Amino acid sequence: MNKILIIDDNNTARKQMVEMLTNAGFEIDDSNNVRVAAKKAILEAFDVILIDQALHNNCDVDIVEELRMVRPLTRIVYMSAFAGRRGRTTSRNKKCILSKPFELGEFIDMIGQLQEEVRFGRNEEETHYSHILFALSSPIRRNIIKLLHTERRLRLVDITKGVGITDHTKVIFHLKMLKESGIISQYRKKLFYLTDEGEKAVDVLRIMNNYFAKYKK
Repeated sequence: MNKILIIDDNNTARKQMVEMLTNAGFEIDDSNNVRVAAKKAILEAFDVILIDQALHNNCDVDIVEELRMVRPLTRIVYMSAFAGRRGRTTSRNKKCILSKPFELGEFIDMIGQLQEEVRFGRNEEETHYSHILFALSSPIRRNIIKLLHTERRLRLVDITKGVGITDHTKVIFHLKMLKESGIISQYRKKLFYLTDEGEKAVDVLRIMNNYFAKYKK
């Protein structure tokens, strides 16, 4: 993947960055609105997100922190005209700041390094995350996850009744998918419960539901 999302309400600066990175071979999407851009980033994975720090600070919701939960491999870079000397960190939880204006060569090198970090992390976690994403793709499995989050531990018969399905073999199939994804486990082969990964999946579902509720037109 070779994708970058640029978020900046300075139209001139944003268009210059889009042109510069497009000419350098990157696939670019851009927006002048943090909320609109966040919706894009939830629906589509980007290697790097470049966001104007002042624009982010003026937003009433810390969208960046919530995006880190949904897209943990995406690198987020804050751009600021008041940053002084450019700061760099590979930590997902610390700010990476790029001062404006910047030199073309340094800027492109930095983006390239960030993308390599993303590819390295993606190669390590690709199989794991593909299982989780597959598990969350089914509304039946999402309902099972929500049910177990509420009730904590349930038997097969209770899960079948809770999701409103009469065919227990169908529920068994979905439970098998969730177990293989590491989202649920079983206690003494009877009671199903969410694992730590399952609780994280609940957080992801909650964030996504909140976003879609906020931005639904």
